[in-house]
Amino acid sequence: MLIDDPHAGRRRRRYAHVSWMILAVLPVGLCALLVMPASWLVAALSIPGPLLAVEAKGSLWSGSAALAIGRAELRRPIDEPLRWELRFTGGPRLVATHPALAGELDLALSWRGLRAAPQSLRLPAGLLGAVHPKVNLLMPEGELLLSWPETVIGLGSPRQGTELADLRWNSAGSWLTPVRPMGAYRVVLSQGSAGQVEIGLSSLVSPVLLQGKGSYSADQGLRLDGTARADPATTREARVELRTLFEVLGASAANHYRFSLQ
Repeated sequence: MLIDDPHAGRRRRRYAHVSWMILAVLPVGLCALLVMPASWLVAALSIPGPLLAVEAKGSLWSGSAALAIGRAELRRPIDEPLRWELRFTGGPRLVATHPALAGELDLALSWRGLRAAPQSLRLPAGLLGAVHPKVNLLMPEGELLLSWPETVIGLGSPRQGTELADLRWNSAGSWLTPVRPMGAYRVVLSQGSAGQVEIGLSSLVSPVLLQGKGSYSADQGLRLDGTARADPATTREARVELRTLFEVLGASAANHYRFSLQ
């Protein structure tokens, strides 16, 4: 025997009312999202670090932002703005472009957050001077090549030890020494603990042997300790010409120099 529920009709009307409200609000919400100011997007995607996006213009649909690098007192702008647009081919995704990028940078939504495709970026080595006053005194020359694997910006952090980015300083040089070429150097950034990024510095092929370890975090900033010395195969004349560079980097200790960047 069926018993009529006196409240069933009221519940059906309520559900219908809520459904119509959702259908009415969704398009408005979608439109609001698409015209969201670019400055909001940049703030939402900002990752504390030396590379910053500033002066954002436009919206999520299509916009641009000027880029700068370095700590506040040394900050330098990067030529040309980063530009992006929303595309729907192959699913909704943001496509960013910049002359320094090797190609288009795809940013697609995933269940974990915003997925950035692998890409690389070439910049003048002079921008290294914006990272620390000691490095600025070296007046670096050459080219920087920054590359990174697929990265997810959103929920959680990568597993500790995961490589986040690889930075190469190629065709290196410094105004403090006539020694040319000064070779190439590598900085590996990997996921550390408690929101820190671990830093590993090494020489690839160079008359100057650099080794260093450190970390970067939003709270503590940059901390890097290391040693610098001339390659034993370097000529005596070249070692003399490298002395000023070493003395600017740090204090002499036995057959090497110790430096600390904080």
